[in-house]
This record gives sequence, structure tokens and C-alpha cells, in this order.
Amino acid sequence: MKALTAPLLAVVAVSVALYARTLGFPFAELDDRELVLDDLELLTQPSAAVDAFARPYFRARARDHAYYRPVVTASFALDASGSGAAASGYRLTNVLLHAASACLLLVLLAAEGYGRGVATVVALLFAAHPALTAAVGWIPGRDDLLLGLFSLAAWLALLRLEAGFRPLPALAHALCFFLALGSKEAALVLPLVFVLERVVVRREPWREAVPLWLVALWVAPLGVVLWLRRGVLGPALGLPGLDAASLLSGTRAVVTGLGSVLLPLRPRLLAAPSDVPLWPGCAALALCLSAFALPALSRRRFGFALAGFALAALPSLPASSVLVLESRLYLPALILGLGVAELARALQLPENTRVALGSGVVALGFALSWRTLSDFVDRVTFARSVARGSPHSSLAQRNWGVAEQLTGDRAAARRAYVRALEVDPTEPLVHNNLAVLSMAEGDLVTAERELLQELALHPESHVARENLTRVRQARPPR
Repeated sequence: MKALTAPLLAVVAVSVALYARTLGFPFAELDDRELVLDDLELLTQPSAAVDAFARPYFRARARDHAYYRPVVTASFALDASGSGAAASGYRLTNVLLHAASACLLLVLLAAEGYGRGVATVVALLFAAHPALTAAVGWIPGRDDLLLGLFSLAAWLALLRLEAGFRPLPALAHALCFFLALGSKEAALVLPLVFVLERVVVRREPWREAVPLWLVALWVAPLGVVLWLRRGVLGPALGLPGLDAASLLSGTRAVVTGLGSVLLPLRPRLLAAPSDVPLWPGCAALALCLSAFALPALSRRRFGFALAGFALAALPSLPASSVLVLESRLYLPALILGLGVAELARALQLPENTRVALGSGVVALGFALSWRTLSDFVDRVTFARSVARGSPHSSLAQRNWGVAEQLTGDRAAARRAYVRALEVDPTEPLVHNNLAVLSMAEGDLVTAERELLQELALHPESHVARENLTRVRQARPPR
């Protein structure tokens, strides 16, 4: 570990140097409000971190499926205890989590047998990668940061169990797997990734790769999380059914995700699937397939990294038919880091050339990430950037309207809301927000009509019902 001290410090330095500027950025208002700002009364309670395990991630069930992510909510509660409504504390936590994940990736690569130079370059590239700015620069990207951190920690603990069962590493592995599950549902694929590495890379027979005690280390945390989830969300898991359309859209998202990681030409926080071009992913896939021709490449290791990337992206398949979020690439990018390390090793370049090439790639990634972070500088800039990068996302257009409305530009807000309805006439809260604009202008008749439309589409909307009551109370008797 002493040999890694300087590389680890370099990874932390790059992470902090890149993301320290975000500490002065405000909340972005895209899920930040519901998850943090509107929830401060609960988050600041002394028992909030514990109570997080008895409540859903979103107070209202999401349109596509429900979420139970108590570890993320607990982390917000810890931030709220010290930062309250100031975004800086939450952003600092994101920066530190990302730096910690990059460091654990460096340690994992070293434990997997890669040299210090290769491991350092890959970890630095991960720390400065443009496609990961969404996870770090967007406060609700915390779920992917925690998922990545605890997945790496579970992986490292598992490596210490290669010789057989040992109590402390086994407990650490089970605990980290539990925390990963409590951070994001995508952690369900981790046992598949771990087994795949043991069978494909280490060439262990199936029975030796998956002993009963290891299965128990996975089943116990999963059972606890499912039990807690059932108590909060009910018996249904809250996941949509899979069909041919969602599978096709999800498979496309895996390919475009590969393009976003290997060819990050245009990083974006979110987008409708139709707004994400397919060609970078196809080009990245072609490059990966061509790499198998390298004589010194371990095809097992490189193939495992590609398969692990796809597995880690699979849990977003149903949701990817609705929205493509680059923050979801955090865990897949971590796994793909092993493939990048294997490719760097297989190139067998002279040391000076390898250092120069690696430094150049890291510097380029840093520059692209720095430019992308400018989109997070304030909520209006953020909302405009997201909406312009995804004109076919009604959520992005709605969020743009909210940002303009909060700044007092009612005309710009109305235009954004109209665009949202043109994309999806059923987008939640748009008619309610248009009603609020009409209320501010004294047009109670239009406000009432908009609220009735909102309730016709979303009868469970308490805010629309409350606004309708206010409008009817304010209108003169007929």
C-alpha cells in the first residue's frame, strides 16, 4: 500500500481540483428540490439517518417505478444536519465520494495485478472523465456515487476471500453489498459480476466460484433489503414489466453508454433516447472488438470488462426507454476501467510514451469535464443546457420552465411548459405550474382550467388540488 501513496494522492488532487469549483454552485432544482430542499424538515430531524430506512426515496411514487434508497437519503440527512439549505455541503460530499471511488479503483487495479503506472493512469482518467460529471456535479447523482463506492469496497473484500472463508472480510463484503443495495437497485447485478470474474478471469469451476457460504453472504443482505423495501413500498417491487420495446431501447442505451464512456464527445446529464446518437456507441464497440486482435491482450480479462459493463447497465433497461441518464454510467465505467487497464497493458508501449499518452488523455478528459461543469453554475444555465441537449424530453423542458419561473421570468417559463406539453401532454405538474403562472397574473379562470386538466391527468396530485381550492376561494361568487 505504501507504493500507492503517491498515486492515491494524485487521484485525490485531480478529483478535488476538477470538482472544487462546484462547491459554490447552487441546487440545480432537478430532483434536488424534492429530495433535499422540500424535505429539509424531515432531513434535519436527529433520527433522520435512521428513519431513512423506513421511507421511500421519493415521497411520491415515480412515474416509471418506485425507489427505495435509504442509504442515499441517510447521506442527505447527514449533510442536512451540517449544511441545511446550503448546497455546498451536499456538493462537498459528492466530491469526496468520487475521490474515494477513484482511489478504490486504483487499489482494485493494483490488487488485480496491474502495474502502478497503468493503475494510476486509469484511476486518474476515471477521476477526470467527462461522462461522470453528471454523477458528481448533480447532487442527486449521489445514488450512483454511493453505489460505485460500496461496489468497489465489496469487490476488494471479496478478493480477500479467494483462499476461503474468513470472518472479517466476509462481514465487510456482506455489509458493503447491503449498503450498495440500499444505495441503488442496480447493485442486484453485483453477484453476477463477481461470479463472472471468478469463472471467466480466474477460471474457477462453478462450484468453487460460488460456494454456499458466499451465496449466503449475498442472500442475507438482499433478504434484509427486500424485507425493508416491502414494508415501505408494499409487496410490489415497483419495477415495470419488460417487453420487446423496452429491451430494444435498453440494449440501445447500453451501446450509447459505451460510446459515452469511450468517446465522450458530448456529455449530457439526461436525454430522451431519441436525442442520443447511436454512432459513437457503434464506433466504440468496433474499437473494442478490434482490440481483441492485440497479441498481448488477455481476452478473458477484456471480455469480462465488456460483459461487466453491459451487466451493470442492465438494471436501467426499463427506465432507459423513458430517459437516458449519464449518471447511471458510474458503476459500468468503474467495471470498464479494468478493460481499459488491460488494453493499456497489452499495448506494451515504452514507459515514456505510455506516461506521455496517459497524461495527455487525462488532461483532455479534465478539460472536457471542466467545460461541462460550466453547465452546473446556476439553475437556469443548468436547466437550459439539459433542455437544449434533449429537446424530446418533456421532463427537461418542464425543469427549464421551473427554473425560469423561480427567477421570475414568467414568459420564458410558459414557453418551456408549452414545449413540455408538446413532447408529452401528460407530463406531471406542467398544467399545475401553468396555473400558478396564471394565478400570479390574476387570471383565475385560466388557472382553474389548467388545474382541472392537471387533476384529470393526475388525480393524485395534492399540490394541484390545494391550488384549485385556493383559486376557487379567491374567485368572486358567481
